[in-house]
Amino acid sequence: MKIKIGIVGASFAKAAFLPAFRLIDDVEVIAISSSRIESAKICAEEFNI
Repeated sequence: MKIKIGIVGASFAKAAFLPAFRLIDDVEVIAISSSRIESAKICAEEFNI
């Protein structure tokens, strides 16, 4: 069973959290948010969220 998570803060997540979570088989990032919608969209597209 995968653990599904959402992340707040697209800029820091893109640099730190998302690359790390890709390495964990039992974790799936299903949401990303940011105060800047464009940052969230770019991050979501890049990491297939």
